[in-house]
Amino acid sequence: MLIWCVCALLQHGIAQISFTTKASASKIAKNELLEVSYEAQNGNIENITPPTFTGWQLVSGPNMSSSSMTVNGQTTSRMAYQYVLKPNTAGKLTLPGATATINGTQRVSSALMVTVDATDAPNGGGSLANQYSKADALPNAPPVQDDYDGYLLRSGENAQRKIAANLFLQVNVSKQQCFEGEPLVAEYKLYSRVSLNASVTKRPSFNGFSSVDMRQVSNNEYDLVRLNGKMFKVYTVRRVQLFPLQSGQLTLEPVEIDATVQFRVIPSYQNMQQYDPYSPDNYVNVPYLVKSNPISINVVPLPTADKPASFDGAVGRFTIAAKLDKSELALQQVGSYEVELQGIGNWAMVQAPKLSWPPGVEAFEPKIIENLDSQAIPLKGKRVYIFRFSSKVPGKLVLPTFSLTFFDPWLKRYDTIVTGPASLVVTNETSVTETPVGAAGSSREPSLLADVVTIATPLLLLGTLTFVVLRKRRARKLAHYRRKWRQSLDEVVHEPQTRYSTDASSSKGSSKRTAIQARPEPYTAVPAAVETALAPTGSPQSDFKKYLTDTKKQLLNQLKQKWSIGPSNLQTELIKRGFSANDADLVAALVADIDNQLYNPLAEAVSQESFETRINQVLKLID
Repeated sequence: MLIWCVCALLQHGIAQISFTTKASASKIAKNELLEVSYEAQNGNIENITPPTFTGWQLVSGPNMSSSSMTVNGQTTSRMAYQYVLKPNTAGKLTLPGATATINGTQRVSSALMVTVDATDAPNGGGSLANQYSKADALPNAPPVQDDYDGYLLRSGENAQRKIAANLFLQVNVSKQQCFEGEPLVAEYKLYSRVSLNASVTKRPSFNGFSSVDMRQVSNNEYDLVRLNGKMFKVYTVRRVQLFPLQSGQLTLEPVEIDATVQFRVIPSYQNMQQYDPYSPDNYVNVPYLVKSNPISINVVPLPTADKPASFDGAVGRFTIAAKLDKSELALQQVGSYEVELQGIGNWAMVQAPKLSWPPGVEAFEPKIIENLDSQAIPLKGKRVYIFRFSSKVPGKLVLPTFSLTFFDPWLKRYDTIVTGPASLVVTNETSVTETPVGAAGSSREPSLLADVVTIATPLLLLGTLTFVVLRKRRARKLAHYRRKWRQSLDEVVHEPQTRYSTDASSSKGSSKRTAIQARPEPYTAVPAAVETALAPTGSPQSDFKKYLTDTKKQLLNQLKQKWSIGPSNLQTELIKRGFSANDADLVAALVADIDNQLYNPLAEAVSQESFETRINQVLKLID
């Protein structure tokens, strides 16, 4: 059970591999084209068996594409085989799943159902073809066709220009004019028709705004969008809710993405006979910087007319309520006074209430409980302030009211909300059972160190217990192997061996076998494979580990000096430097296997010779 828990914790942080079928539309006209994509996420397609597209005409494919994107330190990869199809008939047609070997495991994607309408789309339009913008619409001009060539670089084409037409960042804002403190939403979207590896290298600082990040979208999620008759995969790089902190012209700085675009080079027609479409020599990697345009926001100052003196900058719409936990208290007994705010708006500018307590009342800093929905637009939720207090004076105690003044941007006016009256009775009895929190002699709030110790102690005990269990299991296994080996040797020593000699002189050409009693074989030592596990320092096993340690150091030094690559995100960094996915896997797998031999006590024992071929191959590869 303990081992299962540890494995579950380790697997929780591992990126999941998936294999899915995706289509550009679920309903098309009979003259439309459809793109179907068989996609592996966080895995490498080593082999794929495409299905038979019954009821469809194959227009193009298979077209292989791959991409990798890093956002907020999270790297996700995608590899896909794409087909462009045209329906042969109307009705409900099936897009069957495909079978593929992904990272050594066979997977099958699910089938999809597409509805084909019996009528033609106007102008031959559709989900993939014949769509064009108003700027393209010229009298008697033919409709724009999608050529699906974003991943191809033909002879004479300029790579930079082709990337610019097929890869760009766009910023969408919900509004470009608002009041100071009024929220707006900004979305940064990456449009792509190319095969790329990308990493966000410059994030906007949002100077002049306070920001709340919306739900982070996985790098593998994208929408299919038609733009000027061409299909783009659209990735949401960032989605954020912004609150202007000052008036005037504020600028949303651009986002920059460092990308490497891979093209399959297509030669001229004269050289097509010698062209091998599957040769790795026909692929080229082109570095490219993707940059969004800056966006200006006009922030209108809040009106000064009728502006209350109590206004502290809160913008939105709020309600307020207050309550006491008791209607009667004894002298020195602790009471609780709760003030609850609910609403929408810029919660960062909502200040904690400052209450003027009556004489004889001792109050302490409030405890704040906050529950905000970061996905709501505007930001929505509630905040509760819990005040602890006690009184040294008996009689009727009237508690102070709390007010909040805010600007409502929808009604364009200031409002003030106030808590209702609250009072209680303090009796002459003296309470000895309760002590105000924070008073002299009372127990202090748990410190940060205490919290760390409380959390770390169970984890440390769990790790220690796991280590002890695994070590004892390994010791028992080694003892078992040694016992079985000694037992087998005892049988060899104490039981006579029977050998046979052959007499070729027997009649009819047959040979006669004569049993000969053999002397016992000498006692044989325990095999090195068993002894190395128990070998002391200075043994061949420790020499092997030193060899692996030195080799890993040599590999990492060469990667750092020649390619400026560190040990983290090794595979991604190699691909960014122009290595193929297979070569990057080879290097990363070798480093991982070395670490496994060095640090995993349950790793299967291997010989130095088994590593030398791989090490020499990798050293030659990165040289």
